[in-house]
Amino acid sequence: MKRTIAIFATAATLGLTALAPASQAMEQELDMLTQSVVNALRVEGFDTSNVSNLTLGQIAEIKGVLESGMTATDRSKIERLLDAE
Repeated sequence: MKRTIAIFATAATLGLTALAPASQAMEQELDMLTQSVVNALRVEGFDTSNVSNLTLGQIAEIKGVLESGMTATDRSKIERLLDAE
């Protein structure tokens, strides 16, 4: 029994250690995506002070709108997202 617990504890430790680099890479990718959106929003004249409060989904949605060309409706949608937070 003690051996089984030791094996599970070792496996769990190794598993968590292996996930740490992936988690760090994902965080860096989110930071790069957020900074890219902030830069694009500034170019378009948006207030970017609330971007850090947006969810990943909202950031991705804004990025998609910015990359596809912006209509007046898209602009107001982005403003609503930025103001909601």
